Amino acid sequence: MVHHQDHPEAVDWKNKPILHYDKLKRLYGKDRANGDISESPEEMRQRLAEEENQVEGEVLSEIDRLISRNEAALGDLDGDTLNPREGRKKHKATKEEIQAEILKGIQGVGEYIMKSTEAPAKAHNSQLAVPATEIWDLVLALNLDSEVEMVAYRFLIKNSVEVEALIGCPEEKRREYLISILPR
Repeated sequence: MVHHQDHPEAVDWKNKPILHYDKLKRLYGKDRANGDISESPEEMRQRLAEEENQVEGEVLSEIDRLISRNEAALGDLDGDTLNPREGRKKHKATKEEIQAEILKGIQGVGEYIMKSTEAPAKAHNSQLAVPATEIWDLVLALNLDSEVEMVAYRFLIKNSVEVEALIGCPEEKRREYLISILPR
């Protein structure tokens, strides 16, 4: 145990909480597993090989089952599906057909992207980009009560369309217009 006489600079750290301690401990704690779930690299390779063999065995069992029930023949095993409902003669797509399907999919994605960006682009272009400092100057120029100034400023910051409308008003009508659109 470290005593504060040996390391006086450590006193400040003695009771200081460490953010995300549990996560850090899990990441940087002991570098070796122990208990039921620990395994050496060799044990891991063996387990993965057994799992792979099990999957291959299940596939072979399914093929044997389908052949024994006359739902598939070994001649069907050219990479096509073994589903008997699809028939024994399955149309193989040509290279051109595959390319056409891929092109159709890419065009569909392109159209979707175009449609999804049109509305935000229109909305962005229609917004008047007025800096907050200019909006504040505009509010101050209208000689409003101090309480109304803050309400008007917050409202205009949130509503760029109303800023555009206010700027479009003749100067002598701006105060009247702003008061009429403010929330009550």
